[in-house]
Amino acid sequence: MLEQDGWDDAALLYHPTLTEFLTPLRPTYPKAFWCPADRCNQTIAFWAIASAGNRIVPGPARRPKKNRKAGVYEYADEFVTTLGETTSVAGGDVDLLFPDLDHLERAEEAVEWAERGDGIIRAEANPKVASGWPLRWVFTCPKCGNVYRYTNHQMLILFLQAIYARKDRIRPGRMW
Repeated sequence: MLEQDGWDDAALLYHPTLTEFLTPLRPTYPKAFWCPADRCNQTIAFWAIASAGNRIVPGPARRPKKNRKAGVYEYADEFVTTLGETTSVAGGDVDLLFPDLDHLERAEEAVEWAERGDGIIRAEANPKVASGWPLRWVFTCPKCGNVYRYTNHQMLILFLQAIYARKDRIRPGRMW
């Protein structure tokens, strides 16, 4: 579905079929995004599937194991009979940590962190989209300084490939 021509981030954000597909995967623990550069084994960020919407949420760190939260996830109809309407599980974007962030509740934590502009994770307008959303995430490796830009569409594909390959990290071009 994600590979079809004509799909853009705006169309995928609330696509019902993709929502149904991602729902049971939302509690998946965040995966480390490693720098794709040769000989650079630096973790740049952690990616998780958002609790709502069909998107990946990047964060600078994961919560320590003793402080991990349980999120509430709504499940699709076929899971209601076995899991109930909602269930509390650890994982997903509730396990991301945004240190030194004074959460102003203007936007979600990932967007507020990106607005700080500290350089590791930033958001910028996607030049292929007329409006400012969907954003394009910009990641800067703290070790080698390389800069990587990904749309939500690209991040979803990389995250799902890592799940399929049973990897706990995402390293484009070097996953297998």
